[in-house]
Amino acid sequence: MEQLRSLPARLLKFRFVRFCITGGLNTAVDFLVFFLLSYLTGVGPYLGQVISYSAGILNSYCINRRWTFETKNRFFSREMVRFLAVNLVVLGVSVASMWLLTGQFGWNTWVAKIATTALTMVLGFVLNRLVVFRGAAH
Repeated sequence: MEQLRSLPARLLKFRFVRFCITGGLNTAVDFLVFFLLSYLTGVGPYLGQVISYSAGILNSYCINRRWTFETKNRFFSREMVRFLAVNLVVLGVSVASMWLLTGQFGWNTWVAKIATTALTMVLGFVLNRLVVFRGAAH
């Protein structure tokens, strides 16, 4: 029984679990902004994706640098430049994915958004770990 109680604390030691939790928060920010832009202002899915993903990027950097990857670098640093560059690449992939799934395959916007989020979550973790926070604590 004690092992079951300590399971959450043990899981939080795994960087990918932390990344997924942070990703969940980023996704909530992303989806909320996307929803507000889409339904309240009528912004199209491509511009909505750019703006909502950008809001998630800011949230992601703040949480990932301190909690997920435990970096000690200053907020404004080369790490931030690498983070922004990586996330611009991931943003490009996400917009291309939305365009492909909605514009070319005719998928429902929300189904495409969910599929795109899954794709960018995996890509984002790999690139952040290998490129941005490569010198962070293991």
